[in-house]
Amino acid sequence: MALTLHFVRHARATDVDGRCIGQTDRELSPAGVAECATLAASCVVRDMRCISSDLRRAQATAAQLSNATIALEPRLREIFFGDWEDRTWAALEENDGARLSAWMQNWTAVRAPNGESFADVVLRMREWLATLPRDGSDLLVVAHAGSIRAAAVALLDVPESRAFSFAVDHVHVSTFTLSTHGATLLKWNSPHF
Repeated sequence: MALTLHFVRHARATDVDGRCIGQTDRELSPAGVAECATLAASCVVRDMRCISSDLRRAQATAAQLSNATIALEPRLREIFFGDWEDRTWAALEENDGARLSAWMQNWTAVRAPNGESFADVVLRMREWLATLPRDGSDLLVVAHAGSIRAAAVALLDVPESRAFSFAVDHVHVSTFTLSTHGATLLKWNSPHF
């Protein structure tokens, strides 16, 4: 038997442009609410089991797409940028340029100050994926670009350095099947289910 995972990136949030937003908790923007409505109109998974990141932008997206009770899972959160959270990238370049440059040169292994590296996110996604039963069911998973990329790296066994080759647009769907024999990618970054 296999488990089918439908990963959806949350819709657009408020006050994020030009900012380092990882686990900073933001509400959906009006544009984000409209994005959810568009995907929900074509959604064939309204009653599917749903797990969401516990950040508000993901929870609100999940609530728009699912009629089921939504389980919250902190391991689905975006990368944690620590001291850089909610600061503008321009301010980071100006005030913390050396550490930002070191992180940008090796973002898979270097942690943001008091935060995580991408490798840390891959590890927590691997741990979460290992808990899922391969029971023939479907699961809607609402998460973030970083955690969805980390899941793809873990499931497809590709190098972490290739994570950004996976486009992850807001309210787009990426579907995998997981069985005892491994994972299969069925679709990536689709605007509909």
